[in-house]
Amino acid sequence: MNKVELQAQSVLLGIDDSVLSADLAAKGVNSPSVMEVVKKHVAKVAGNNYTRDQKIAATKVGELPEQAQAEIARGVSKFHDGVRYIAGQLGAVQGTTELLRSAPNEAVGITNLDEGRMPAGFNMLVTGIALETGASGTDDNAATIKYSNIGSTGDFDAVILNSEIEITAGGKTILPSRPASDFFSIGESGQAGENGKRIVYLSAPRWIKSQEKIEVTFRQPGAGAYSTTYNYIKVSLLGPELGVSN
Repeated sequence: MNKVELQAQSVLLGIDDSVLSADLAAKGVNSPSVMEVVKKHVAKVAGNNYTRDQKIAATKVGELPEQAQAEIARGVSKFHDGVRYIAGQLGAVQGTTELLRSAPNEAVGITNLDEGRMPAGFNMLVTGIALETGASGTDDNAATIKYSNIGSTGDFDAVILNSEIEITAGGKTILPSRPASDFFSIGESGQAGENGKRIVYLSAPRWIKSQEKIEVTFRQPGAGAYSTTYNYIKVSLLGPELGVSN
């Protein structure tokens, strides 16, 4: 266990200064200068009002590259709530749409990813995912469509609800293939998440690290038809990020 993990553990468990010193020594961290750095960081972090998800992220920082851990220890990289999204137009009702195959640059309303990658200097622990859809008979711009995943029966095309979504990052699975219907709240069939949005929370939160390539695949069965001309989906990755705070 490295010193950043010890910091996080100490904060979350309420370990006092003397116990922290003994804990560090027991794990082979004996340098007085290192101990002092750890204690100061623990005190600083303890004074912050961390959310539950940020605390989960704090216990998993040992999974990040050493450079990212060093930036946390120096106070350069800090926790904040993050949302990374990509919106795009769906193709035919049968087949596969790969939202990030030709990944766009950051564009307001379309994506805040960097050519399909987590922006440099940012690491996100994905704890939840939201999937929304939008449609228009005339608007062919993904940035100006109104997206939603809460409604009544008939608000969402069956061809979309019967599809599946899968997400990977850095070649590792973030979300195994899952029915799209899980992400929509129709009538009383689902519980709304934060800010009224239906959110699917992961049982095993996973990091997307700085500059890792993200892939979002949407598979449609082909049974049914769209109710209008232009159809879109928006995928949002939710969770605490480590990066330079605004």
